[in-house]
Amino acid sequence: MAIDPTARVADGARIGEDVEIGPYCLVGPRVEIERGVRLLGHVNVTGATTIGEAPSFIHSPRSARRRNRSIIAAARRAS
Repeated sequence: MAIDPTARVADGARIGEDVEIGPYCLVGPRVEIERGVRLLGHVNVTGATTIGEAPSFIHSPRSARRRNRSIIAAARRAS
């Protein structure tokens, strides 16, 4: 298990083997993260939540928006 020093994992969170929790992530007390999951930077997981076994890569919505904008821009250039 690798947890970035800037990440916060609440008491009560259940973290599986080989889990990576990236910079500035927040994991709440009722969260279960199963084996091999990777939380990339700035991910918040709260409430009664379970994230299943790998391959699971979770990234922040900001990076998803950035990637989607790139895809849309490329499609516009191609048309």
